[in-house]
Amino acid sequence: MKNLLDVEVLGTSFTIKADEDPEYLRQVVEYLSKKVDETKEAVSIKDPLKIAVLTGIVVVDELMREKHKTGAPMSAETALAMEKITNGMIDRLEQILES
Repeated sequence: MKNLLDVEVLGTSFTIKADEDPEYLRQVVEYLSKKVDETKEAVSIKDPLKIAVLTGIVVVDELMREKHKTGAPMSAETALAMEKITNGMIDRLEQILES
């Protein structure tokens, strides 16, 4: 049975239709909304699409870091390097998207 969840993110409303538990879907959307708010606070960009793209990059970064944790151990140096690269990418994307 497909479950429906009404979503509103960055001024856009739509309905998600999925097999997952409605409570799980609500938690996913709540997490995304939190990340969107964090992104909006961290950058000077106001364009919702650009904020969504930057938020997606941040969330994918988190996912990749978690996946890496479950595999081979990561040294502190590697973790710092990954964080520096990610922050640099976000800074560059912000500059590109602002122009």
